[in-house]
Amino acid sequence: MKKLAVLVIVCFLTMGVSISNVMAEEHGFMAGEPGHNPEAAGYDPGYKFFNPFNWWDEVPTITVRNPFDRGYWSSTGIMTITLKDLSKFYNHCGPGVTQGMRLCIAAGKRLYEDGMIVRGDLRVVTGDNHGPAAVIEYITNAVYGKPCGKAGVWFNGKMVYDTSIGKYSFIFYRKSTGKAIKLTLKLGVPPKEMRELKKKQFAGKKLTPEQVARMKAMARKWAFKSMIMPEKELLKIEELKDFNWNSYFKKAYGS
Repeated sequence: MKKLAVLVIVCFLTMGVSISNVMAEEHGFMAGEPGHNPEAAGYDPGYKFFNPFNWWDEVPTITVRNPFDRGYWSSTGIMTITLKDLSKFYNHCGPGVTQGMRLCIAAGKRLYEDGMIVRGDLRVVTGDNHGPAAVIEYITNAVYGKPCGKAGVWFNGKMVYDTSIGKYSFIFYRKSTGKAIKLTLKLGVPPKEMRELKKKQFAGKKLTPEQVARMKAMARKWAFKSMIMPEKELLKIEELKDFNWNSYFKKAYGS
């Protein structure tokens, strides 16, 4: 009887391990994945503590002040935004999302004494019209302008798209103090395989389920890496003297 009980327990344990491995494999997170296995070539120590299922609980958050909806968010108007919040809003949590959060964290540290961005106080110039820029809009409330009513009147218009500053560069300007900084991502491009799969996807070519899982796995790892990298390795930071937001605004919106 005891032998039978032991056999049943062993079977359940084996089944549990098998199910876990199948789940991990479906999500592209097996130990044999490049960058994930310490014993394999190409191991990246940045993935040492990578948890494929809830890693966004293990990385920094950002706390901001929201003077517009003080009674809605809290009595103080202070709100904390997590990667889980951003993931729900964008329906994914890729490198663009995490890089956008890191950019805002760095900007807050340098433009505000307590590190907390005041939503609505920042103006942003972006060299990228997707990914990080969308997250910056969400966190700072600096969004692209839209015509409102008669000509020359704009709703918001606190973000400008300017490719001349560089695709991976972003300028954060604090209107209340006139202080501005330029942040440039130094992370570089994603792995070649991930870029090629993305290129096929954008071209309308159908990817196999295995390729989709593989691409998502690499994207999550790339996103995680950008969240835990030391700031000096992730960003080039420049303080801008005599930055003129009005000239950018007039160029972009014509008024």
